[in-house]
Amino acid sequence: MTPDPAPAPAPAPASAPVPDPVPAAGLRKGSSLAVLGALVDQSWEIVGACADARRFDRQLLVRTADVWDNNTLPFFRAAESATPWTREFHARTALRWMADLGESRQQWIRDRAAAAGLTVPFRLPPQAPPGRYRDYAGQVRPTHEPLTAQIVDALPGDYDLDAADLRSFVIEHSGDRLDARLAVRVPRRYPAPDARPDNFASFAVLLTGVTDVDVDIADARSVTVAAEGGGWALGLGTRGVLRAAAADLAVEDTFWHLSPSGRRADATVPPDSRFRRPGARRPPYVIVGRNADTAAALMRWAMVTVRRARFSSSAHKSPLAALHRTFAGAGSDVIAAGAHRSWRRRDAAYRELTEEWFRRGGPEMVPVFREGLKMVRHRPELPGLLPEPAAPSVPADIPPEARLRALSYERQSRRWGSREGQGELLVHLAVPPPADGGERWRSATLEGLDPAELLLNRAAFTGPAHLVLAGGTLAVRDGALTAVTAGEWSRAESDE
Repeated sequence: MTPDPAPAPAPAPASAPVPDPVPAAGLRKGSSLAVLGALVDQSWEIVGACADARRFDRQLLVRTADVWDNNTLPFFRAAESATPWTREFHARTALRWMADLGESRQQWIRDRAAAAGLTVPFRLPPQAPPGRYRDYAGQVRPTHEPLTAQIVDALPGDYDLDAADLRSFVIEHSGDRLDARLAVRVPRRYPAPDARPDNFASFAVLLTGVTDVDVDIADARSVTVAAEGGGWALGLGTRGVLRAAAADLAVEDTFWHLSPSGRRADATVPPDSRFRRPGARRPPYVIVGRNADTAAALMRWAMVTVRRARFSSSAHKSPLAALHRTFAGAGSDVIAAGAHRSWRRRDAAYRELTEEWFRRGGPEMVPVFREGLKMVRHRPELPGLLPEPAAPSVPADIPPEARLRALSYERQSRRWGSREGQGELLVHLAVPPPADGGERWRSATLEGLDPAELLLNRAAFTGPAHLVLAGGTLAVRDGALTAVTAGEWSRAESDE
């Protein structure tokens, strides 16, 4: 018997502390623009903390990047405004718009501002908790909501849980927690005359703080949900179970209003409770300065690149370390560039900031910048300032000390270009650096197609993986994870 390899160093904490950003010089600590700048700075620090694969938190990255899809341009519009009064006016408008998405967004703003030693300089309007609502046709609709005993008791009356079909399963580290998400297709028990024979209902269950895992996809042909010890237990088939501290349910059913639960909701949901767009004033999306517009497009596209982590198949592909290196302190830098009194000097400062980002990014960021520059018109000279892109790296062997971070199973892959009916299994690992490669662990992903077998228990996520690959068979920690696919596994490295 060969001895086990030497144990790996103790892993770093699952979630690294985010350094406090310093408000840009010349701004009042209570100004809206200072708060916006701090939110940008902290967002990029979150990206930097997740660059180490041991602390990679996919959901945190997605939530953070989502903020800046519609709020990057308003931030730049505020920063480049000509006078302190107009800067504060546009910043306040942008903050109100950002905060109007809901209570969770407002809490994110408060938390990030407080971490920077700032407070939001105005009262955020109270947000009604999400609830069941009526669509454009007046039909009642469910929302993503925490599981309750009432919801669990109603599920078997609406759907045939004994004939459930597991469509996808994701389990991953989220900070210090282990979270899971399952998508299940179920036949309806209630009549839906207009439904096509192939039109099934489905629901997604999000399990937060998973404490126990025992999954066999070959046996996952039914679903049960029960309260257990202050948490929830989700049964899969005859033996499978996942236990978690909290659980949310999202029902996707076009005809839900005809179900027993829908009819009960129809009697209680007011007729005027239609889904409405946010009520705050929308900030302007027009940027005056040519170079400010370019800088805004580049930073927005960089956040879109971060948001690729939304899909498990792309979670490892964003060069997070290079993105953080490039845009660290960008909130304060953008505000400082816009603080010049002269319009020409402001625009020149944004040009200098863009070139500085090119220098910081280096070859790793060339693909991101090239895509971002496609969003900008009439700037043919800028691609010439980029260095040559980095040569693709040669994947190294996965050492025994690698650690399992996430697993994603799709019964039928939804990715473009994949063969119809082809299933997919992705195994995400944190790989330690080589002896001369610094301290940051990198991500590596193994992909297997048409999985025929998948057995998983909680022990697979504890300690070194001791990965074993033999043809289409993959094993982690002596069988704590066992997966068998139709062909050999392929390897994908992170883009850095």
